[in-house]
Amino acid sequence: MSKPTTEIYRILDRLVWVALALVAAIVLLAAISGCGGTSDLGCYLERNSSTMKIVNGEVSVDRRAAVQVRINGAWCTGTVLGPNTVLTAEHCLDEGVDVADVSIRLIQEDLAWPAADFELHPSVDIAVVHVADTIPGPYAQLWNGEACYPDLIAQGYGRTESGYKRDTLHERTVRVVRAEEWGLFVSEAICFGDSGSSLYVDVGGTDDLYVVGVASKVRNQTCTAEFARGGTSFFANTVTEIDWIEERIF
Repeated sequence: MSKPTTEIYRILDRLVWVALALVAAIVLLAAISGCGGTSDLGCYLERNSSTMKIVNGEVSVDRRAAVQVRINGAWCTGTVLGPNTVLTAEHCLDEGVDVADVSIRLIQEDLAWPAADFELHPSVDIAVVHVADTIPGPYAQLWNGEACYPDLIAQGYGRTESGYKRDTLHERTVRVVRAEEWGLFVSEAICFGDSGSSLYVDVGGTDDLYVVGVASKVRNQTCTAEFARGGTSFFANTVTEIDWIEERIF
């Protein structure tokens, strides 16, 4: 084969690789700009810094709709969805817990309500607790908008850097690093005691509170090491379970 012919093949080979790289770039840009599905990461990446963990987070000035869910001597965090309904995590109540051992507590006002009953989602880490008497608002709403959420806020009564501070509510903004129909993996956010707390949509400048997830799992005891697939905290997706939850709000 002559030298000119060999050079032509080399040029063609390079052009093929350049074309493949351009195709890959176009596909990536399409994913980033789209808002189609819950697995679309382009809408989430780098919205917020991931440098401030909730265990080092800010003390909440606004409790929003957060309450404590007490189970014997342990506790989780919950979110008030209606006068008699609190949203929390299924795993907080699934170990043979008796309803008589469950109560809802509004720490800031030193109020408490015994649970009348609770219901566990059959396949997702979501539960609702009902009380007989009225819990004062505000009441959170369930987000049912587009998949590309605005900025998100994690808030809970969980572990801090210096240990457990059961009566202190902390919060921080987070970014989603992976999204699926069944859940959201987010940057450093929750720790033990935050289970059942809500991931709020920050719609900016309104009094409406919208929930997109319920705190479910952390990676390890330090609440900092990333999951193998990205993120340190996992939230059950309430958007895909909105019908199940709404049927139980009263």
